[in-house]
Amino acid sequence: MDLDEALRTGPAVAAAPELGLFARFAGEWRVHNRLRASPGDEWIETERTWVFAPILGGRAMQDVLLGTDADGATYALGTTVRAFDPAIEAWRVHWMGAAHGNFVSVIARPHGTDGIHQDGVEHLGEREIPVRWNFSEITDRSFAWHGWSSADGGRTWWLEQHMEARRHRRAEAAV
Repeated sequence: MDLDEALRTGPAVAAAPELGLFARFAGEWRVHNRLRASPGDEWIETERTWVFAPILGGRAMQDVLLGTDADGATYALGTTVRAFDPAIEAWRVHWMGAAHGNFVSVIARPHGTDGIHQDGVEHLGEREIPVRWNFSEITDRSFAWHGWSSADGGRTWWLEQHMEARRHRRAEAAV
C-alpha cells in the first residue's frame, strides 16, 4: 500500500458510521461566498471551490478551500481537518487559514435532520473570538454554510460569512 492509498482507505470507514456526518461531502463543490469583516460592513461576494476528501484511513476528513487572486490564479485559502473523538461523541474540527492568518477550533455535532452545528473559537493572535459554524440544507447536491461571530464573548452573534455550495464532482473513492 502506498502513502496516498493509506491516507484514503482503511477499516475505520466501515466500522464507524458516525464518520458519515462529514464523509458525505467528499468531492468538489462550487461555492458562492458572501463575507463581511463586521456587522455594518458591505458583503463581499466571491466564487470559491471547496474540495473534501477522507484522510488517515478514512478516520478523518480534510477539505481545502480554494480562491482566485486578481490575475485569476487559483490558490489555497486554508484547510480544515475533522476527526471524530469517541470520548466526547463529537467531531474535533480545526481550520488553518494560512492565507489570512486565522485559525479556528470547533466541536461539531449533528443538528436536526439535515444540519451540523459547530461551536468554538477563532484564534487571532492573543485573542479568542467565539464562533459558530453551521452546515444546513444538506442534500446530495447542495448545502449552505453559515459562519457566526461574537464580539462580546457569546452574548450576541452576527453573521460574518454565508456560503451556498453546489456539488461539482463526487470523489472517485468517496467514503
